[in-house]
Amino acid sequence: MEILPDEILLHICSFLDAKFIISVISRLNRRFYILVTDPTNYKIRLRRRWKSQYPVVEKETDWRKACVYREEENRIWNLIIAGSRDRSLTAWNINNNTSTKPMQTICKAHDGWIWSLCASETDKVYSGSWDTKLNSAVLSTAASSSLICAGTFDKKVVLFDARSHKRLGTGCYHKKAVLALAISSDYIISASEDNNVIFFDRKTHRRAQTLKFDHYITSLYLYEDALYCGDKAGGIHVVHVKTLKVIQSYPSTHSNQVTGVHCGLGSVVSCSTDGTVKVFQPDLSMENINVIEDTKEQQMTGICYDECRNVLVSGQMGSVHLWRPKVVN
Repeated sequence: MEILPDEILLHICSFLDAKFIISVISRLNRRFYILVTDPTNYKIRLRRRWKSQYPVVEKETDWRKACVYREEENRIWNLIIAGSRDRSLTAWNINNNTSTKPMQTICKAHDGWIWSLCASETDKVYSGSWDTKLNSAVLSTAASSSLICAGTFDKKVVLFDARSHKRLGTGCYHKKAVLALAISSDYIISASEDNNVIFFDRKTHRRAQTLKFDHYITSLYLYEDALYCGDKAGGIHVVHVKTLKVIQSYPSTHSNQVTGVHCGLGSVVSCSTDGTVKVFQPDLSMENINVIEDTKEQQMTGICYDECRNVLVSGQMGSVHLWRPKVVN
């Protein structure tokens, strides 16, 4: 191997998984370490396999990590988690063909319909319900390490301190119910049944931008500088949160309302009231990787996907479900 030129070694490595190259090949000797840890090689590797723009919003990227995530998503994806109107939370492993028994179920997580789920940066999960814990039905939630946001049926966005749980303030900028929320370093983003998505500046405490859509937005997911917006008609729109403009729309992602979206380095995952969960490439092409149709009899009401643990959480009518992707060695 020592007499082979770098080009030949890289060509040989192109037949191996990026994860194996980084975790094993890079440790063989100094030459291999220098060769296979060069981020440029992984950027080229990604561009050769997937032609479309990636990331969707151009920025400085850890190309080694991105390559591992994309290849792993295409290789091992297989799991989901969900929540329901019967006030329960549930989880399933879709690779277990011998049993339909959920991995876990919390039968009475709330006193009302569970309508939203979100996870904070500190691995805490928050659920919103029609049980009026905030004096109005909580239809949407979002959380960061320091802030929890709740969107209500009576058009309000309520802010809480994530540590003390004390109420910080309430805003009313919409004409109808607040259906989805997201938090960035600069904005609190709310989507409403009034067809508007509003960007509220966290520093100036003023409305920075209002985007109006043909169909109202039912779910939001923020990944770095890209905001994914799922709408009532089954479409997904991508907004650049620095320019506050729509950069791409995919009008026929689902045949019915998009109820959940997740994006990461390896994939975009969405669910819908059409009963499906779909997995897409995380670039501008949004090409399909996989479709789960086992849930066709039930409307999916939301998802939460942890790429690091390969766990996808999805909510259904009357239950909340958990799936873990099968790892293929």
